[in-house]
Amino acid sequence: MNWLKEVIAHLGEPRFAYPDGVRLGDRHRRCWVWFADEVNHNVAIDRSGRWTEVHAGGKGGHVRLTLANEPNDAQMHAVCTLVGLLPEVPRG
Repeated sequence: MNWLKEVIAHLGEPRFAYPDGVRLGDRHRRCWVWFADEVNHNVAIDRSGRWTEVHAGGKGGHVRLTLANEPNDAQMHAVCTLVGLLPEVPRG
């Protein structure tokens, strides 16, 4: 999970983390929460049946993404950048 290593390098260790997941009804949730600049930054990955939902929020807004498979590093990196968990990298 390179995206997670990058977020930790950018925001520090999460205040709360359940990387192995917890059961929430019919969902299995893995989640991480950071508080930076007095803003709740968070990522949750829910697996339920055939679907995986990614929820992420930060100073840039909130994203909810539904996928048929586990998200890959590129997808998670894009989500984290979109919501402000990672800085945007200028494109040349």
